[in-house]
Amino acid sequence: MKVVILLIAIGVLAGLIRFPQTEGRAANLDLISIYTDPFIIYIYIASTPFFGLYYAFKLLNFIDANKAFSQSAVNTLKNMKFASLSLIGLIALAELYLRFFVHGDDIAGRQCLAFVWH
Repeated sequence: MKVVILLIAIGVLAGLIRFPQTEGRAANLDLISIYTDPFIIYIYIASTPFFGLYYAFKLLNFIDANKAFSQSAVNTLKNMKFASLSLIGLIALAELYLRFFVHGDDIAGRQCLAFVWH
């Protein structure tokens, strides 16, 4: 299970490093301009709770050490819950932005994917 968590984290980190160079609006920009794009900044901010996977890894260590019901394990579960809820909240904020501030036929495609072809 720890290997799977590490592979997921490495894959997401690699995607976060690679994504800004391939994203449509930032494809032809220099490195400084890419990382000042509000869309890219929001993706990085919204992805930080995803790395609550660290807490899952920590919880697995507690389980291996037969401390699954210790106070440290309970605190780790609370941290995992906070990371999950904050990730849900950040995704909901992005959805609200798309719903109320972007108008058109294909809202998400117009905002994110349509720039890939320009």
